[in-house]
Amino acid sequence: MKSNKTARPRWLVTGIFLTIVLQTGVLAVEYLSSVAPLWFGKPVMLPTEPYDPRSLFRGNYVRLNYSISRVPTDIADGKFKDGQKVYLTLNMDGQQPVPVKLSATKPGEGTFIGGRIRFVSSEYYRLDYGIEAFFLPKEKALAAERKLTSDKVSAQVYLSSDGKAALNALYCNGEPCDLSEESGD
Repeated sequence: MKSNKTARPRWLVTGIFLTIVLQTGVLAVEYLSSVAPLWFGKPVMLPTEPYDPRSLFRGNYVRLNYSISRVPTDIADGKFKDGQKVYLTLNMDGQQPVPVKLSATKPGEGTFIGGRIRFVSSEYYRLDYGIEAFFLPKEKALAAERKLTSDKVSAQVYLSSDGKAALNALYCNGEPCDLSEESGD
């Protein structure tokens, strides 16, 4: 009977240990997948577009809109529906990335970004890439909001080899944005 009583706590301890390891593993994988583009990705500068100044940020983040968020339907290789995962191939020859092709399958080469269809019209697709919110302390978010309406702002985004994007920094007129309180903005 003593061996039976000692077996229960061992199973309980083993179960608790495995639960902790599994939960920690899930959190680690989620974290690593979100920062992997920053470690291993290729940097790309994406120009931002002004967004309604009264709702640029909620809480402590700045809402960003990109020129590549609105893609004409004539570059799509098929018809897509809301929520569908897609890949946008970008031509990086000029100063700004230019959308070349929208596809449901991951391109084998070139620079591309993965996203989801948010809105479908007869003329364009509206896409989300997961980089539309840039989290900052409240004062810096307010300064970034002012910069978005007064300066030419681009976002430095890293793209991984599978098209996942991670937002790294904001650039104002080609230089890192000064979002300090004493910047006079």
